[in-house]
Amino acid sequence: MQLITRRENTSFYESFSDLIFCTLVLFIILVMILSLSVNEQVESYAEEQQAITEKLKAQKAELALLKRQASEERQRLSSMLGGTRFTSHFGDTYLYIVCDTVSDPPRYWPVPSTYFDDASTSFINETDEDQKKRLRTIRADILELTENNRSYRAEELGLIVRSFSFYETGELDKNFKSIGVDLKQTDAGLRIDSVYPSSAAEEAGLETGDVITHIQGIPLRQNGLKILTTEKNKTGPEEKVMLSVISKNQELRSVICKPKYAQEISRVKEVTRGSFNVLVNGFVDIDGNAKDTSDIIGAIKSKRPDLQRNQNETEIAKLIISVKDSLKIYSEVAKQVDASEFRPLYIGSLPELNIYVSKEDESGLIAGMRLTADEILQLVRAIGGRGAVLNWIVKDNAPIPDWVIKKVLEPSGFRDKAPLN
Repeated sequence: MQLITRRENTSFYESFSDLIFCTLVLFIILVMILSLSVNEQVESYAEEQQAITEKLKAQKAELALLKRQASEERQRLSSMLGGTRFTSHFGDTYLYIVCDTVSDPPRYWPVPSTYFDDASTSFINETDEDQKKRLRTIRADILELTENNRSYRAEELGLIVRSFSFYETGELDKNFKSIGVDLKQTDAGLRIDSVYPSSAAEEAGLETGDVITHIQGIPLRQNGLKILTTEKNKTGPEEKVMLSVISKNQELRSVICKPKYAQEISRVKEVTRGSFNVLVNGFVDIDGNAKDTSDIIGAIKSKRPDLQRNQNETEIAKLIISVKDSLKIYSEVAKQVDASEFRPLYIGSLPELNIYVSKEDESGLIAGMRLTADEILQLVRAIGGRGAVLNWIVKDNAPIPDWVIKKVLEPSGFRDKAPLN
């Protein structure tokens, strides 16, 4: 009010005082406005942080649940499968147990996977003599490994049985998601070679032979595996992906699939080299060597017309060469690996193998595979040379059946000093 009633002859000092007063009032109003704005932003930021915190808690809870489920699954698999997996400072080394069911009677022998993996490596322009030197070096390395490192512990079993088929436990990996299929890149997209039980793919209705052409609208004709891996790993805990699929009957359909953490689809799975387990019968001649490729192609054409429809002669020939190379490796392993040389020195380092048996029939369950009494006998003979702990598990904690003692333990020479009854 004083500003309005000033006289015309107001002094300079009075005018200056009025100016300062007005400026101060405006400054106070501006500070109040800024303060209100900052308070609103702080409140909004706090709400966002709270939402992020709650989301992280939910994700942690879901991950903890998955880890618990994975642990329970691991324990279930471990109790079901038993184990012969060795761990030393060299890393994890599976002891494969090979079963050649083509031979009569079937032959069994243990093979450290380190040896097998190195032996299966091929080198350009390597002569037979060079390969023999390399195999001798590998054998010496394996001997040193087993003689000098005794930090072995029983875990899950890697078992090779049934006409050279590979059976192994599914790896538990929490770092990526999977839809549970084996894929092969084709010009049209990713062809499904196999679908794992209880996987996201099985739940979505995907089948062997289907071709995934797009994921989230992105074509998979080139670098399909890389694109699919990237897209499925982008998904949140409850998110799904849209797949465009061409069925075996050439029908185009859309499939909604929810990728799962790998822990959820851990299973015992069969891993074959091509159609190895299907084709191996007829591959081996009476002398134990692989037959000529032309003879095998003729046998396939006469016995397996379905394979001839799905694969041309060139593809079959490539498959046969792969199988023959593998047979050669097995043969080298059988000749050079003497089970007794890898015998551990004391009980704390012995491998363990769980064998589920019953009185009702003379068979046992090992790594999900049903073996007859004779097959168990051959297996026990093979691993018995190493020294081993055989856990004979009988329903209702009953004593070991007589057929196990008479048809397996006594003929094999295996001494059952501490039966688990």
